[in-house]
Amino acid sequence: MIINGAMRVHDDGFQLGKITIPPMVAVCFDGCFIADRLKNPDHREYLHSKTDRFNVYHSELAYDHNRSLTQCYKVANQSCCDWIITPDQDELLPYSHLVEVLNEADKRNSKMVMFPFLNCWGDIDTVIHPSLNRTGPHAKAYKAGDVNFQIAGGGGFCVPSGYANAYHSPWPLRHLHMMTKEHRSMRLKTRGWVEPWAKDTPPTIPFDPDRTWKQWMKM
Repeated sequence: MIINGAMRVHDDGFQLGKITIPPMVAVCFDGCFIADRLKNPDHREYLHSKTDRFNVYHSELAYDHNRSLTQCYKVANQSCCDWIITPDQDELLPYSHLVEVLNEADKRNSKMVMFPFLNCWGDIDTVIHPSLNRTGPHAKAYKAGDVNFQIAGGGGFCVPSGYANAYHSPWPLRHLHMMTKEHRSMRLKTRGWVEPWAKDTPPTIPFDPDRTWKQWMKM
């Protein structure tokens, strides 16, 4: 199986990208970064250090959700592959199970994979208790080869026009956007709000990459 990847990157929260970019690049044959007004020279240098197989495209679309995600797919689709993954800069897909997930999606003739979310707290190996989770699932993987691919509509669930029959991954992705006080402050600044549980110290659990979403929900 050939997997290509595409990620939208920007200066805000780029330190998270240094956590999420390496594992994505490791599983992908080819791919791209859609860099939105990336001005920090250290960030630019870091991206270009990962481009033996990934290309960097400078754009002003990263904050235009639908258009930028559509651009991610279309650029990654230029190179022959079976699937295209599109994690955000603050997301870690379940990479140890990714091929298994995509193979199962193929068996079910699904063109899209939805991933439930776990929110990290403090570090990537600690997650907020799933009972507090109200995020997702979002589509983060798409079957390659769709020349008419187009993200439309709101909600942020990343579902292309006309797509149905999504396969739901048994393993969740990890969302890092509220992992540290710095990132929570950044979210409050950019969005004007944070989830209620992020204002205090929520109950947490050690992350287990082999625990399925159903098992998380029983905890």
